[in-house]
Amino acid sequence: MPCSRILLPCFASPDQIRAIALAVALLSLVLLLCPGSAARAAPPATPNASLPQAAGELSHSLEQARTAQAAIDAEARELQKLLAEQQTQRQYLLWLEHQNSKYEKYIQQRKHAVELLEQRRQEAGTIRLALEPALDDLARNLEEAVQQDLPFLPEERAERLKSLRTVLDDYNAPLGEKLRRTLEVLLVEARYGSEVAAEQAVIRPGPEQGQLQGRTLRLGRLAQYFLSRNGERGFVLERGTSPTAPVWRELPADAAGTLARALDMADRAAPAMPLALPAPETLPLPIPAQAQQAPILPAPGASHAGGDS
Repeated sequence: MPCSRILLPCFASPDQIRAIALAVALLSLVLLLCPGSAARAAPPATPNASLPQAAGELSHSLEQARTAQAAIDAEARELQKLLAEQQTQRQYLLWLEHQNSKYEKYIQQRKHAVELLEQRRQEAGTIRLALEPALDDLARNLEEAVQQDLPFLPEERAERLKSLRTVLDDYNAPLGEKLRRTLEVLLVEARYGSEVAAEQAVIRPGPEQGQLQGRTLRLGRLAQYFLSRNGERGFVLERGTSPTAPVWRELPADAAGTLARALDMADRAAPAMPLALPAPETLPLPIPAQAQQAPILPAPGASHAGGDS
């Protein structure tokens, strides 16, 4: 590339010469940095070019350089933004892969739970077929057991059994309610076997004897005693010839005092201590054969320990 000369007027001062030299140096630097656009950005100066024209061309070149740098900076910012977005999308992709693996495990667990529920549903259907007949058998055996049991709380126990039979024979009563009521009655009757109960009563010891007022002492289902109001006569209940016709056997005179102390212990009026009471001569009747052969069903998940119905 041929060198160009700049002709200076003869009357130029040293400061003007230094300014022109600085402008020429800056223009040369721009041409070196942007050689492809040298022809367009700064055409060669002609011998007749003036100092203002050279300064204008230099200013134009600097403006183009600033514009190009601004474009480069904008592109750099856009690239940085794209890189940050790419990093975010990569992290989101990793999170999705992790969630997919977790949900595969969740799905397997749910499938297993559904299989267990289906198995339990089938078992419940099988139990349902056998449960209602079993409840009827239990109620019938319980009625027979109460008839052969000691004659205590007759009205209360009869009303409870009647209410149970009403529920079992109700078409609209759900099977769960029938089971709950049956378990309640069984629980109450089972508690009677471990009770020591004392209450006021009136008995007739024999067909030819008058009524006696006093108190009865029941030891579970094992024995039932009676002490007259004056504390002089004691009796023990015997089964008799039939469960519905029990008889009272009078105890020896010395047993009346022991029976009185036993009543005080039942009332918690005296400390508990061993006592020897005469046992009934007739043992309780055995459980009916139908009750012994009653089907055994799987125990329910939960049972209500309710009181009287």
